[in-house]
Formats: sequence, structure tokens, C-alpha cells
Amino acid sequence: MFKLKDLRTINIQHYYNKLLEQSGKTPDTIRFINKVIKCSLNKSKKENYINQNYCDNVTLPKLVSKQEVEIFTIEEQKKFICSLVDNRYSSLYILVLATGLRMGEVLALKWSDIDFKKCVLKVHSSIKRVNIQGNIEGNKTEVIVQ
Repeated sequence: MFKLKDLRTINIQHYYNKLLEQSGKTPDTIRFINKVIKCSLNKSKKENYINQNYCDNVTLPKLVSKQEVEIFTIEEQKKFICSLVDNRYSSLYILVLATGLRMGEVLALKWSDIDFKKCVLKVHSSIKRVNIQGNIEGNKTEVIVQ
């Protein structure tokens, strides 16, 4: 912890490096933290508490390009469905394939979420695994299954 008057660019750089290497934070998170600190230091500079913004010369981690998602072709989908014969989870796989739901959304489904007459499946929540407990989080997606 540093007092504002003792803060320097090197301190901020070390903090970001530590977050990236030891805490496993992503480059996106580091960049977001930098924006917050930079705004605070701009205000401090404007109010004459410091002479310069020490975030200006910090080297931020490069953003990792996200991989493009590959999807099944129609032919691959047919082969996949045919391979599900006698698979106890075949309904689950077909539901995911047909709707594009995430696994947490599928696992949070209840029978009351399905309206068979209207052919509508409502997704109200998602399950995320946090430590060993499953937490259900609100979600406002509505998916129509035909």
C-alpha cells in the first residue's frame, strides 16, 4: 500500500504484473483496473495532489485474440445425432444442439420451464459451479423450441 504522494509508475507496473502472473487475472481485467486507477489519478492531478498521472507510462498486457468458434455443419449434426443411439444423455445432447443453450442453462431447467402446447422453452436461470456449491443466477433469456 502506498500513499498517493509516494506512488510511482513502477509501483503500478509491479501491481499489474503481480495480478497477471500470480493472481491469474486476464489482460482485459488488468486494462479495466488501469482505467479505474487512471481516472482516479487524473482527478488527483487536476486537484494538484500529484504532478503527473503515473498510469500514463505503464505497459499494459496485450489482449489475447479470442478463438473463433467452430460449429457443426448440417452433415456433422446428422452424424452426431445418429451416434446417440442408446445413449442415456441423447435428449440432453439434442436439446443443446437444437437450442444453443449453455450447459449451466440446461442444468438449471425445470419441467415447469417447458410449455409443450406452445412449444416454448423458457430459460430463467443458469447454474455456475463456484467451489463445490452450485449457485443459481438469474437470467432473462427465452428460447423457442419447435
